[in-house]
Amino acid sequence: MAGEDQRMNVKLPASTHAVAAKEALRWKLSIQDYTDAAVRYFATRKLNPQATIAREGELIMGQVHQVGERVFRYLKEQERGIHAEVLSELVRTRVTQERTLQMLTAVVGRLNNWSPTDIHELLLTAQKEIETMVDLVLTDLQKVAPEARKQSTNTPK
Repeated sequence: MAGEDQRMNVKLPASTHAVAAKEALRWKLSIQDYTDAAVRYFATRKLNPQATIAREGELIMGQVHQVGERVFRYLKEQERGIHAEVLSELVRTRVTQERTLQMLTAVVGRLNNWSPTDIHELLLTAQKEIETMVDLVLTDLQKVAPEARKQSTNTPK
């Protein structure tokens, strides 16, 4: 790239240049490479090079925060997977029960020599009773659920 070939001059105090030269020599780098690495170190970590207190602490806290976020996202994804499996099993159970009800109603109707209309009406009555029971259970759950909802809204998302 053309931008990498360009050179800029930066004025440094002689003492700073001496420290940079000494450290570059210690690490067997040119002053340019050492300076480039130092600037990139602070820039990529978004650290203030003049803040001499707790630089490493800030870096560690940032990394801990990132790990915490990753763990939290992982747990949320696992939770979604579990909910999907539970919902799938509930739907499968409900469909199986509905089909069983239909088949048993047809068998009972045939054994009693009922007309197809009577069988259909028995099936509709049974389904209405099921819906009524489901509504009652859901209503009771919703009476208890506000406490659970309050707790779930207080958890971080």
